Amino acid sequence: MKLSSFLNTLLVKARTRADKENVSLPSVYDILEAYVQPVGKETHFIQFSNVEKLGINPKYKWGFTPLGIYGYQLNPVVFKDFRSHYLKFQEYKLIHLFKWRGPSKTLLRIDPSSYMHPDNFEKCLKLFLTDPWFDKKIDQAKVAARSKQGLAIFARKKYQDYVNLYAKKKSDKDKELKITIESLKEIFDEQTVLETFWDFTKFVSGKPSTWNYFLRKFGINGIIDNGSSLISGDMDRQSVFLTPSFIEIVESFPNPTPTKEWSGLKKRGIKQILIEKLNENGEETKEGWVIKGDLNLSKMKLTKLPTIKFVSGDLNISNNQLTGLEGSPHTVGGGFDCSNNKLTSLKNCPQNVGGDFDCSNNQLISLIEGPQNVGGYVTCFKNLVSRSELEATAPQFFKK
Repeated sequence: MKLSSFLNTLLVKARTRADKENVSLPSVYDILEAYVQPVGKETHFIQFSNVEKLGINPKYKWGFTPLGIYGYQLNPVVFKDFRSHYLKFQEYKLIHLFKWRGPSKTLLRIDPSSYMHPDNFEKCLKLFLTDPWFDKKIDQAKVAARSKQGLAIFARKKYQDYVNLYAKKKSDKDKELKITIESLKEIFDEQTVLETFWDFTKFVSGKPSTWNYFLRKFGINGIIDNGSSLISGDMDRQSVFLTPSFIEIVESFPNPTPTKEWSGLKKRGIKQILIEKLNENGEETKEGWVIKGDLNLSKMKLTKLPTIKFVSGDLNISNNQLTGLEGSPHTVGGGFDCSNNKLTSLKNCPQNVGGDFDCSNNQLISLIEGPQNVGGYVTCFKNLVSRSELEATAPQFFKK
């Protein structure tokens, strides 16, 4: 059935039911709001789609996420973004409402404070490294080299070194396995156990379907992320379900805000929020914005900064999509946080930072163009080169 025919069928059924019962049709928002539950207790989910069926896309290609059914959990935070047209993929013409019916213990709920015990991490890695699939890939010498995007060069090399080390001494598996697990924990400086587990299984699996297989082998059939951006770096709230049989479709609706209308609303919304944040403690001058106090532009999906002349307090531009720091002020009275972006250099970075400076989780290979004066701590974890290599480019901030 063509999408247009499917949409017409949904609308005709709704009108017919309303005419028979002599009632007004509730909006899609009204219907979905009835399924909203508190954060951490979600039971129902929505997916935006141009396909009338809910399922795994057979044409899904390698990316940064495992093969599965994706959606948004219906909680107050997500529902507010839905009504404001801020959700990714909201331009699609259909909304599928579905619920989870699998074992609750296999549904992993995570947030920024989530923690994985090292013992559980080690158990999962043992299952991974002793699986016949892993031995096969060792023989083919292709482990950890299959990702075409996003895998840091130093990480790829370390993964491959540890795989080669494991392959050379297959006869002494227990001893070599222990060495490999201990080594893997050090791949990313200061990364949590959960993040290390996620990245290792992602990159070594090599493709979404294999990653799906191993996550299910570890006892994970679904993941609900409320704010950690673990599933996808550009979406802090999202859900993925790895076993389709544990999903039950409830109903499908025409999307009330599809295609171009949504794109325009989204752009106007972000711009409006940006102006509101700047005006809260700031004043616009010919040279740029002067902020008396703190300025928090985190998680604004910004690709470039407004011109900012000065910030007397903290400036937080983390968790955006910035590739450069053009527009940054020369001086920040408090701390400066540009972590979790796509920065390849610190060009145009503030030169005087009164508090802490954080440039973690970017694509940096040097701190040379960074600030000249920092009043607090400098944090530079999870970049393209190791922390020690970055520290060597700005030794004045890392005196022993």
